[in-house]
Amino acid sequence: MGSQKIQLRFLFDIYAGSTPETGKGYYWDGDIPWITPEDISNINGYKIFDTKRKITDEGYESSGVKLAPKDSIVITKRAPIGNLAILGIDACCNQGCLLLVPQKELIPEYYYFYLLLNVPLLQSLGRGSTFMELSLDDLKSLHVPKVPIEIQRETVLNIQSEIGKIDKLLSLKEQQLVLLNEKRVSIIMENIK
Repeated sequence: MGSQKIQLRFLFDIYAGSTPETGKGYYWDGDIPWITPEDISNINGYKIFDTKRKITDEGYESSGVKLAPKDSIVITKRAPIGNLAILGIDACCNQGCLLLVPQKELIPEYYYFYLLLNVPLLQSLGRGSTFMELSLDDLKSLHVPKVPIEIQRETVLNIQSEIGKIDKLLSLKEQQLVLLNEKRVSIIMENIK
């Protein structure tokens, strides 16, 4: 028996981003984090805690963006489609991203990992003549697993545990590579006089 599916719109409120007018300096350099696709591609891990640019309250009011709370999901809808992050802060975004704000109690990481696994599907939904773009309606209509919160939590804990082990091994390998490179330099220095 397969798992039940539900449209993403019934789990998350999904919003498109916007950009305040760039010619108005008083809209910029404020305190409100404003995510762009570049911010998502430059994070270490899967949570975003800061943005390159921030907008002012006036910029926020003028552009009609929504401020998504911490633990919402942000996804790029173009250039490329499907880069994802979970908000570690309250933030809004530009028109290159979509924000998924949980409507009910759920584990955002579960749906983050599900969407991450399905990036090729998200990319296949892209449309456009100039550049491919994932539409708000297509994302809202996407069918995702309807999973009890206990299973979501258990799944995420398992994934995080296994990823943690892999990250630890990668860190050890990187340390070994640094040491081997230092040894290589040392051998060269000992033999070249």
